[in-house]
Amino acid sequence: MLREVKHLIGWGMSFTLREFDCREPLDLWLTFPLHVTDSTRLLADCKPNYGGVSEARKMKTEAENLGKVASMDAVCERLLGGRSFVF
Repeated sequence: MLREVKHLIGWGMSFTLREFDCREPLDLWLTFPLHVTDSTRLLADCKPNYGGVSEARKMKTEAENLGKVASMDAVCERLLGGRSFVF
């Protein structure tokens, strides 16, 4: 079944109910329109993404920022010509 699917969405659910006993976290695959329990255990080792930026996007942004810093350093070097300048 998983080999036939091109895009998968995995969900990790945890439960907190004040008045009841804790329940074990549950890993699910979305196979539209149903959610199916992860019997493959592939989701067990995944890091959660709490609605934030994905790791890949973070790495891309950091690389872009490093490139911008390097360009800025090059511009400053050209403008200052090797002289030191303190802000």
